[in-house]
Amino acid sequence: MTSAFPTEPVSQLARQFIQDLNSRNLERLMSWFLEDTQLWIPPAPLVQGSKRITLLLKLIFRRYTDIQWEIVELYQASENIILVEMRSTGTFTSGKKYENNLISLIKYDSAGKIFYISDFFKNTAVFL
Repeated sequence: MTSAFPTEPVSQLARQFIQDLNSRNLERLMSWFLEDTQLWIPPAPLVQGSKRITLLLKLIFRRYTDIQWEIVELYQASENIILVEMRSTGTFTSGKKYENNLISLIKYDSAGKIFYISDFFKNTAVFL
């Protein structure tokens, strides 16, 4: 993967990405990823490649009647890596309410595309 730094500050890129995530618009979301992007959202295993990421996001969005992510804090680790502390809330299709806190580690390439995301959840039992 590339180590060059994005031209736009990663905090701004992260805010834009979360805004697009909240839109649930797959076309806008997929424009963030490279062909070989890696995405790790527990409890699912690591997913690599834009086609597999599209399928995973479709599955996630189908599981909720609504879901939103709110940025709590941004922690810039380097010029191309950011940790995004978030609160996610929503409703499962079963009607059960969903609330969780998480941190997403996001790595960007020099063009501002995401080549790696790893999520760390406070509570993974809610997914089982």
